[in-house]
Amino acid sequence: MQMKQMKMKSYFTGTILLFIIVSPSVAIVTPSPPPFFYVFGDSLFDVGNNNYLQYPAPKANFPFNGIDYPGNISTGRFGNGYIGPDYVAMFMGYPQSPPPYLSIINEYQTSRGINFASGGSGILNSTALYNSGARKIIVLGTAKTGCIPFIRSLLFPISGGCSEDLNNLSIQFKNETRALLQNLTPKLSGFRYVFIDTYEMDSLIRANAHQYGFTDLTNACCGIGRFNGQAPCTPISNLCSNRDNHYSWDPVHPTQAVARLVSNMSYYGLLHVFPMNIQQLVNA
Repeated sequence: MQMKQMKMKSYFTGTILLFIIVSPSVAIVTPSPPPFFYVFGDSLFDVGNNNYLQYPAPKANFPFNGIDYPGNISTGRFGNGYIGPDYVAMFMGYPQSPPPYLSIINEYQTSRGINFASGGSGILNSTALYNSGARKIIVLGTAKTGCIPFIRSLLFPISGGCSEDLNNLSIQFKNETRALLQNLTPKLSGFRYVFIDTYEMDSLIRANAHQYGFTDLTNACCGIGRFNGQAPCTPISNLCSNRDNHYSWDPVHPTQAVARLVSNMSYYGLLHVFPMNIQQLVNA
């Protein structure tokens, strides 16, 4: 039980805050290249950095991860296919998301951006995302962390309920983060941001699951044990046949379908994004 509690604490700490940083852009002139795109975060945004790290860094460069990625390749993404940065990069006009930092072997690869996200990472003062020149920043709140399959299997193995304590922490975090960003705006010259209220997006999708094509909000698509939430996705895990109708890919990560939906809502939508959406930020 103590080990499970440690895992739960590690998960929640690691997903507290995710950053996507967009460098300053010039006036839009057609045709115009996309602005520079830098990604910071944990396993939700990791596109392969952890492939280059030693144990005990968590890894996803093996099946069934990547089963829906082009070529059915396990790239190190913690999901069945594309993840959030992939979609945002494509919406911005890139053919693919920036490369993982640890894969870079020449400066040409860094010409338009880098992905620094690493599975299991948290928040450090050393990643002060403004003093290094960033002026356009995208910040995500936490989703309903109390409803992921790992938490359901750990705390509510019979009912499959959600932890309202963890969900309340997510609410507290997103409210305080949004207020912090609002307070920073007049203090930092040229600073612009988008805050994505992932908690409210998550709640909206879950409340209208069938409308968005989801029929299973409880079980992970790939995993082992109760709700497929007791062990990570591996080649010997249970695997669902329809990934698109599952909300959760593994015990802690969403499916490609959720990543695509949330990215679309964040980039083009006007609901639960403040004070603008990502497209408006990129073009500002």
